[in-house]
Amino acid sequence: FMLLNKERDVGNNVVTAAPSSSSSSGEVLREGNGIGGSGGSSVIAIVRHIQQELLSARGGLGVNLVLAGYDYDLKKALLLAMHPHGSVDYVPFTALGSGGLAAMSVLEAGYRADLGVEDGVELVTAAIRSGIRNDLGSGGQVDLCVIDVEGGRYERMVLEEE
Repeated sequence: FMLLNKERDVGNNVVTAAPSSSSSSGEVLREGNGIGGSGGSSVIAIVRHIQQELLSARGGLGVNLVLAGYDYDLKKALLLAMHPHGSVDYVPFTALGSGGLAAMSVLEAGYRADLGVEDGVELVTAAIRSGIRNDLGSGGQVDLCVIDVEGGRYERMVLEEE
């Protein structure tokens, strides 16, 4: 899971990321923390909450989000791409923002369903670097968040800025 310019903890086990151009993401996420779930925030409940906000705004907020979390009720990790009109895609990997196309090509080429955490971190790092190299608006540093049953672990500046 990659963090872009605007990451937010929505719950102790759920994190979202939005591109820097998505200025309304904070409005959509303001009430997400602590929704449902037996061990933490329910990913599905948070998704439904955000989806309702986006649907009611009819795309007017212009918010694109990546949401990732460990759902204690489902006992698994989830990764979702959420779109401005409220549609949601459950995905094994995704990229968002101005460098997203270049990053997505690296993810598509390197993703395997049996990828371990270390290999996953390497793949996401390579994807973000590709986004940085192929888009001047993507910044220059790599930040990651690994989410598991324990919650989110942030790794800032995995690689120094180029």
